[in-house]
Amino acid sequence: MKSLILRVDLRLLPLTLVLIYFLATLTLFFFGPLDWPVPDPVPLSLFLALALVGIATFYLFGAGGEASGTPFLYWKVVIVVGALLGIAILFPSAYFYANKMPWQVIDAFRDQNAVYAALQKKLAETAGERTVISIIRAVTFPAIFAVVPLGILNWRMMTWKLWLLVLATALSSVIFSVLRGTDREVFDVIIIVCASIMVLIARWCVATGATLSKVLVRRSTVIGAIAFLVVAGIALSLFADRRAQRTGYTPEAYANGTRDAPSLAGHLNTPGGWNDVMCIREICLDPDHPLVRYVDVPKKYAVLMLTSYLTQGYYGLSLAMTQDFHSTLGLGHSPVLARTLERLMHDNSIYERGYTFRLRSLGWSDESQWATIFPWLANDVGFPGAIAVICLLAFLWGRSWLDAVGGHDDRAAIVFCLLFQLFVYVPANNQLAQTFDGYLTLVGWCAYWLVSRAFDKQREINPTASPARSSV
Repeated sequence: MKSLILRVDLRLLPLTLVLIYFLATLTLFFFGPLDWPVPDPVPLSLFLALALVGIATFYLFGAGGEASGTPFLYWKVVIVVGALLGIAILFPSAYFYANKMPWQVIDAFRDQNAVYAALQKKLAETAGERTVISIIRAVTFPAIFAVVPLGILNWRMMTWKLWLLVLATALSSVIFSVLRGTDREVFDVIIIVCASIMVLIARWCVATGATLSKVLVRRSTVIGAIAFLVVAGIALSLFADRRAQRTGYTPEAYANGTRDAPSLAGHLNTPGGWNDVMCIREICLDPDHPLVRYVDVPKKYAVLMLTSYLTQGYYGLSLAMTQDFHSTLGLGHSPVLARTLERLMHDNSIYERGYTFRLRSLGWSDESQWATIFPWLANDVGFPGAIAVICLLAFLWGRSWLDAVGGHDDRAAIVFCLLFQLFVYVPANNQLAQTFDGYLTLVGWCAYWLVSRAFDKQREINPTASPARSSV
């Protein structure tokens, strides 16, 4: 395959989108409807500025140079195996994590407050008893995760049977999300689909010589953008409804005497109703903010939750930066590693040294609040080291984009999707290290891609050492 250096417009595409997203979340943090009481905004702002400059710089280093890669020949096998595993694992996962079965999804959707309460109860009751299902999910998830990206990237060669498997895999994630009363799985699917389509568009630009500006004015792009906006609107509407359901203010609850009003709007009219619902800890939504003033009550609550999701991590980071550094010896960046050590050694002292645990003494628990990815990384290497780690991840992100597009390497594309997901969650937490599922998937696909890349480079140096690569 002929070497290729990406044009500037293609090279900058993912970075531009993520930087716009970061700046939007920071604008919402500093000027949004939640007035976060940051202890000292100056070091926080300087740290975030340095982190963004580092991410941009090292991404560009990674996305520069010549692309490498070969076609992934086994994509159909991965789709079939991953889809079947995803469908099969849904049933025990639904039972062990939500105490439900997939066919109960409609009933679960009708009362997300009860579903989420049942999830918390189930997790508390079965703590330490989900080892087998957790291992099974971790081992199978690398294949399950790859199904949707591989289906989109190879859409021209997909049969209707393969498309059914891809759709079933995505639907399994959505069903699991509804059964648990959580939103992460749905947003993960949206993020992965968007990242895969981005690779697909960039490959088309390389193959045809078209620029991104030309792509933007194509009829198919306009139709796709409209479809995306419709899907996003539906997702946000469902998000608002599910968030309102989670408060538990329903006619049924009011009739049973468990709530003082039949709706969220009714509760807000009671004394102290606003402070009871529209606050994160003691930080309350500003009712006169332009994002809040002109929308109905369910959407006000959705604004609260969405603003909180996108910005609370920066507040947690500001609190963490007031603490001293005590290393967690390479385990503190991942709560699942810390919990595993605690169970094996019956000792939680290492994790308790970290910034994220010590936030609990400041009223900001790592079990329910976010603090961005940086304190998680800093648990092991301090905040200067956290910037170094995020720069390394940005370099890998840029290099995976280069190989995914210029080298037409689906393995690199899967890594790109994973790292794109990681960077989307930077304002929240170290998402891919929260569970063994994501951790093993990232490490596994990164290793597969980098080892394959090394072999590709070796073949370029010594073509007679192994069979010639197939070309695209």
